[in-house]
Amino acid sequence: MERSGEENEGVVAQKYQVLQKETSLLVAKIIEIEDEKKEYELVLDTIKELEDTRKCWRMVNGVLFEKNKAETIPELVAEIANMENVIKQITDALSQKKGEIARLEQKYFQFSVNIFYYRYESLMKQAKEKQEDIKQNEVKAGGVLV
Repeated sequence: MERSGEENEGVVAQKYQVLQKETSLLVAKIIEIEDEKKEYELVLDTIKELEDTRKCWRMVNGVLFEKNKAETIPELVAEIANMENVIKQITDALSQKKGEIARLEQKYFQFSVNIFYYRYESLMKQAKEKQEDIKQNEVKAGGVLV
């Protein structure tokens, strides 16, 4: 019966580690998209003061496109809005993963504490019994070392 408990602890620990890795990846992705969004906002701030007929060069998937400022600004605004939506979706997924981690910690941490306490009590009981056996053996020997 203890064996299945150990397997359950192993499965729970593995699930916990997977959730931790997934949250780390989600955080890294959020940071990456926020950095890209900041670059888009910087470009938008830089070109918004220019005249509408000014040429803009934009690289998309390795292909360089020539457009003017009037065509480029709506595209940049749309890209920024899209990135904000993606960040929100990833943040929601991250919150969900953190909730799963919290539930695991709440459920199994208490379980682990109870197991630890039970094992501690068991060890203390065994130690006490050994001390009593030692005392009884000393009484039988009459205080004489043999």
